Amino acid sequence: MKLFAPFDIFIAIFIIGAFVIVGAGLKPALAPQNIDKFIIFADGEKIEIPLSVDTTIIRNSVKIVLQNQTAQFVKSECRNQICTSIGVISSGQIVCVPNRVMVSVHRRPVRAGFKPAPTKMPRIDVYAN
Repeated sequence: MKLFAPFDIFIAIFIIGAFVIVGAGLKPALAPQNIDKFIIFADGEKIEIPLSVDTTIIRNSVKIVLQNQTAQFVKSECRNQICTSIGVISSGQIVCVPNRVMVSVHRRPVRAGFKPAPTKMPRIDVYAN
């Protein structure tokens, strides 16, 4: 009596191969990414800008100022000016619906109770003469 039939070995190799292929595909998604960024959606286009960059962008007649890791709609040609009245944001989103422009501020989440690892200082002995 055989323990495995030839077809059983084929199935085992197929399953192991599937795990290897799926695992290889997940590695880039799980790799650390720079998540501290502005994401601007306008004209069906997605623009990603690091939070460290200070710049001014004009899209669909909306002037967006990105400065000191904050975003603000400064000027818009829409009727109600709701987007410009929101002011400066450092997290979340601002949307100008009539002009179809959205700015989103993405920051790396900070875990509750997270403390950076302590740095070990060398011991310095001071002797007075």
